[in-house]
Amino acid sequence: MLNYKAQAITIINKLEMYARIHGFSEQHNALLETPNDMYALERLEYVIRHRSSTNRTEDNLVYDVYYYFRRLACYEWTDSAYFDAMRNTYALLNEYRFPPASKVRAEFSRQLEERAHAANQPIALVNMLAKILRKHRPWFNREWHRSNGELHPAVYKAWDLARPANWHQLVMEWPHVSKQGAHMIAYTRDEKYGEADRQLVLSVSKYLTRHFPALNSNVIRDISGMYTEAEFGFVHTMPEMLDVIVNGPPSCMSGEDEEFSESGDRHPYEVYDPALGWHMAYVREGGKYTGRVLLNEKTFVRTYRRKEYDHAYSDTDERLNSWLREQGYSKADDWVGYSFKLIRISNNCGFLAPYLDGGNKDVIIDGNTLEIVRNGSGDYLCSETNGDADERNSHTCPHCGDRCDEDDMFSVGRHGDESVCRSCYENDFTRVYGRRGEEYAVPNDDAIEVNGEWYHAEYLADNDIVELHDGEYCSINDAVYIESQGEYYPAESELICYTQDGEYELRDDCVELENGEWCLEGEAWQCAHTGDYYANSDVDSVETKCGNHIHPDHAEHYVLVTAE
Repeated sequence: MLNYKAQAITIINKLEMYARIHGFSEQHNALLETPNDMYALERLEYVIRHRSSTNRTEDNLVYDVYYYFRRLACYEWTDSAYFDAMRNTYALLNEYRFPPASKVRAEFSRQLEERAHAANQPIALVNMLAKILRKHRPWFNREWHRSNGELHPAVYKAWDLARPANWHQLVMEWPHVSKQGAHMIAYTRDEKYGEADRQLVLSVSKYLTRHFPALNSNVIRDISGMYTEAEFGFVHTMPEMLDVIVNGPPSCMSGEDEEFSESGDRHPYEVYDPALGWHMAYVREGGKYTGRVLLNEKTFVRTYRRKEYDHAYSDTDERLNSWLREQGYSKADDWVGYSFKLIRISNNCGFLAPYLDGGNKDVIIDGNTLEIVRNGSGDYLCSETNGDADERNSHTCPHCGDRCDEDDMFSVGRHGDESVCRSCYENDFTRVYGRRGEEYAVPNDDAIEVNGEWYHAEYLADNDIVELHDGEYCSINDAVYIESQGEYYPAESELICYTQDGEYELRDDCVELENGEWCLEGEAWQCAHTGDYYANSDVDSVETKCGNHIHPDHAEHYVLVTAE
């Protein structure tokens, strides 16, 4: 027969440890800290003995331990806690090899799988609780049918990112798409509202904020931005694109052709040829374009939204940002690497130029197109709003081959006779102390760091820097030279010692003398009587007939070798 008591005690100890780790109430934690309180354990022992004496099967022990664990839970018994209790009870029973049960253990396995699936699937949790509520609350069944059994999709999107503060309450409210549209959520606040067939309506963002405190406001904003009354769409032809830019949210590029003084009566957006991948997305409300964005491939740089009270300027359109991300687009800092059409006109730069959004606005002519490149590396700067561009005074960096503005180059080398671009200077060069303590920039591989300062590897001696035995570097003032090794060591190193001869030596090559000083091992002898070392130059040893060397002070205790 199984030793139920011993195995039960072991299991309960494990479960109580698990309870401490996963957090019970302060009251129960205090109870667990009282080692002499054996009431709960004795109660379990009684139950087990009683069941054993009445020929109950070992299957019952599964329930005994499980329900004991459940009684320990002094906090609200949530679905998650139930699942944890079941999982750990089952695992511990397996660990201590109780006989494999029949129906009970099989039922636990089935529930375990169901709960594990539900814990990771919001829809499964919702359907599980909704099924129960529909049976016992007619008003809930009414709301469920009104919404075709569907929660508002924004709720599921939020739930995929974080659990709600109280998912039972959320399901009870049954938040679904309002009759006003997907931008609003209708829900039933409580039982009284349900029985009175009364629903409240909130915006998506307000409802999610109420139930998902763990989500950042920008995440809630992105989710709610997917559900508006507005119409979203794409345009892929030049006439459509010009219609959106001219009649959409205002910006420096949203005027009519004649408003651009250096454009030759052509709109700067004409350079965004759809044949080169350019297209646009829009938001339309009440027949008006209230949002727009320029696109290429799956990239955008900036969205524009018409302000409600100030039609002279535009804000970032968070609705459009969210919608584009849903469509697989991603936001970039600039248009570097993309090209637009070269349209020759009579202005200062000789071509039709748009104002480029983003940080980098330089372009270079490449056949029939203009390629957008990083600032300082182009021939022209597209930062004007009149259809023109400024010519760059650019040079080629000898280090990387990129083009950059003359004002954005830096001198490097000991003589300062070479200049590199900012990117190379900041990433591939280091400013150092070099020949005769002068400061200049050298390639990173030629720079040595010592105590937070950088030095030119070729002129370390000029700056009193030495290389140590282990390949590190330090100031000569912080190092000592061991002539026998031909290398420097840190002055504070435990590997070295200062000998009585006034020299530094490796500690492994030396011995500590009887007087506390150090001496090279080859220049000292050891007294066989005391084990102490003495320098050859300090005192001569005497030899015993057995061949040992001792200090003269101990000669009276030995038979010495005498001269013939």
